Amino acid sequence: MKVNNELIRALRTKHTMSQEALTEAANLSPRTVQRIESSGLASLESTMAIAAVFEIEPDALEDTRLEEARIAQNVRRGLYFGMAGLLIGALLAVVGVVLDFIAGGASAKQAGLMLSAIGAFTGLFSALIGTLAHRQRKSLIELDRALEPEGSGSKQAIDKTSTMSIRDKG
Repeated sequence: MKVNNELIRALRTKHTMSQEALTEAANLSPRTVQRIESSGLASLESTMAIAAVFEIEPDALEDTRLEEARIAQNVRRGLYFGMAGLLIGALLAVVGVVLDFIAGGASAKQAGLMLSAIGAFTGLFSALIGTLAHRQRKSLIELDRALEPEGSGSKQAIDKTSTMSIRDKG
């Protein structure tokens, strides 16, 4: 399982724990804790043990940064392909209208109306693609803020453990 090693390090620091203290509290070997903090690779049992030490859900330790980056990349790719398809379609429609006009199949007035319609539809669909991309980007930003820092639940986990440690001291 891939865990957020930066979050684990941040939680350990927040609780003023050394790696040795985490090793003892989680009942893990020192090498296991070192490997988890350096590579982010942990077994389910190790993840559950570390989560128990910090009194958080094991899912909060899961590293989702790569998946979120892929989602954002796919959104951008979809936007680019959508705009490219729209522009190619509009260009081909304009070429068709101009060729029809040149061949005498359409009057100047008809060609002007068709080009105006193409321009209007292109503008509307560009606005639609832009709006959808903006909404998707906005939802990704909200998701990222919910999972800060580094997009993996760190802030929520650290805040929760801070509250718990304050209650424990009081």
